[in-house]
Amino acid sequence: MGTVDYISDLNIQRPRFSLYVKIWCIWNHQPNRNGEPTTMKSTKWRLYVKILALCHHNPPRDGVVTTMMLIDSKYKEVLKESFWYYMSDFQVVANTMTIRYSFCSKQVKFLRGTNMWHVPSLSTSKFLDFIAPIDVKYAGPENMNMLHDVMGIITNVFKIRRFPFACRERETNYEARYVKFTITDNMEKKMTGIVVGKLCEWFVNHWARRTSSIMYNYDPIVAVLNNWRITDYHGKNVLMSEYGFSKFYINPTFEDVDISLYIRGYMLEDDKDDVMVEVVEEN
Repeated sequence: MGTVDYISDLNIQRPRFSLYVKIWCIWNHQPNRNGEPTTMKSTKWRLYVKILALCHHNPPRDGVVTTMMLIDSKYKEVLKESFWYYMSDFQVVANTMTIRYSFCSKQVKFLRGTNMWHVPSLSTSKFLDFIAPIDVKYAGPENMNMLHDVMGIITNVFKIRRFPFACRERETNYEARYVKFTITDNMEKKMTGIVVGKLCEWFVNHWARRTSSIMYNYDPIVAVLNNWRITDYHGKNVLMSEYGFSKFYINPTFEDVDISLYIRGYMLEDDKDDVMVEVVEEN
């Protein structure tokens, strides 16, 4: 392995770079969006990566840049999600994708001589960067051009529905199924989420098993939504899962998140509301 560049070194003028990267997701098919054609058998795969930002101190600071890579399908057999790699001899180009995933204006391009070597984990962080319900409610167009992380208590789950979907040959309307749900943060502010497709099935099954268990005692259930897009749904801004790499975690055990502390904060806010109701009734 050779030298490693810094995040500040990335530019479209230089021909080649080397960096440590963590592969977030790998996928090759997206349902039709805005009339764009798609195919189930694309030879190009997309990678969503979060780049470790190496700084002039130890340990390195991480998780400050997200970007996209286009790779040939031959790399798909050796690259794995959630693993760290040393990536060398790649090029940085302007991001020209019509569907954006971050504010990053650059995109990684694989060259003939690009190599990737697996390395030990450089960070256990999930790189979570939570936004508040007010950020979702008043999101502008620029905020809808990137993906966001949200955390809250699941307070309502609605029945399964389907988006209008015209099936092509050998396709089904499976990915058109969705479930709407409400999450409330520890300040009692609400957000609406819509989980679509396979992630919808996972959520419905997981939620049903958890809430029907004999061990379930109506304890608050925390959801962490990772890489979700703010979008307009019937005139209201909601968080919608993005095909391919949105993640849905229920009561996770991340180093980044203290679930028990978050629940205690939520319960304190709930107790304050109860006290206020009692005072009004006495008066």
